[in-house]
Amino acid sequence: MGNAHAIYNPSNQPVEWMNINVGTSKVYDAFDLGDARVGVAKDPIPQFVTMKLDHADLKPVLQANGGAGIVLRRRVLGPAVFYTPWAYVDHLIVQRGASTGTSRMADMSEAYYVISGDGSVTVEGETAAIKIGDAIPVDLGQSKSFTAGSAPLELMVVGIARDMRTKDAFAAAAANAN
Repeated sequence: MGNAHAIYNPSNQPVEWMNINVGTSKVYDAFDLGDARVGVAKDPIPQFVTMKLDHADLKPVLQANGGAGIVLRRRVLGPAVFYTPWAYVDHLIVQRGASTGTSRMADMSEAYYVISGDGSVTVEGETAAIKIGDAIPVDLGQSKSFTAGSAPLELMVVGIARDMRTKDAFAAAAANAN
């Protein structure tokens, strides 16, 4: 795609890296150039999107999509941030004993990543247990719902529009900005 990225870790702690392919082609263009980037100058201002998933910024949503209990939610990155069909990154915590109701979006696919906790997900009527480190793809138009297990279920959600026209329409609705 004409872009190259490297990860800089200033600490002695491991970094968890997740690469999410955008688009419906299922063609992956990531590969190792064999360049360890040792001694390379860092950009004074990073040229990529960064975010912080802070629990203090989450807002309660009662009975999300007709579910039970409280879900904490925040739109971390809105559609204006992305030049691609990516439409948003959300941060959710489904409280222990809570669930989201079933929902679907005809023109938006989503990737859910379990940051912490455990529970279950139901996609198109099929239910599976989920735990920290799991990723759940939800394709265009598929139904999904989540239920927290023994601990709150913390999720990062990436929403990807069908195409740029769909993303533009999504971005035009004020409610989708945050």
